[in-house]
Amino acid sequence: MVDIAVLELYLPLINGAAVVLLCPEHTKDPLKLKAAITHHKISVMQATPSLWELIISQELTASDLRMLVGGEALPHSLAQRMLVSGSEVINMYGPTEATVWASTQNITLSIFNSPMSAAPIGQPMADYAMYVLDDSLSLVPDGVVGELYIAGPALAQGYINRPSLTAERFIACPFGTTG
Repeated sequence: MVDIAVLELYLPLINGAAVVLLCPEHTKDPLKLKAAITHHKISVMQATPSLWELIISQELTASDLRMLVGGEALPHSLAQRMLVSGSEVINMYGPTEATVWASTQNITLSIFNSPMSAAPIGQPMADYAMYVLDDSLSLVPDGVVGELYIAGPALAQGYINRPSLTAERFIACPFGTTG
């Protein structure tokens, strides 16, 4: 099972919501996808910015649709059109190694540095920590480029049958006692 499917299927179900499954012909056709959103009164949907671009281009108006965005950078121009079309836009960030999502950002146009920028990835979710570090694993000052490190209990322990890659990519957290 693909990691995002765990959240897309089980999270709604354990919270008493319905899950709408569409055939590939509907998910690849923006007109059919827009029609399904309207017909099924879908209230929450997760998609990449590329897919949202296709849906929004069909002049989707769904004021009660919570739009979750992830998997790619969310450009300002798309965020602007999404905010006009839906009630709420949330940027979700997290690599597979962090069990799908590690941070969220509620989108408003005021969070963008410029019309050419992408949406920020937001703040860590509960039980996660995020650090921007330099090559010596020291924190970098705000605004300085570094590498993003994620820590927390939902972080994977490594890659199956890939010990050298695990040793390269998974390190003990230099800021916590739990590693």
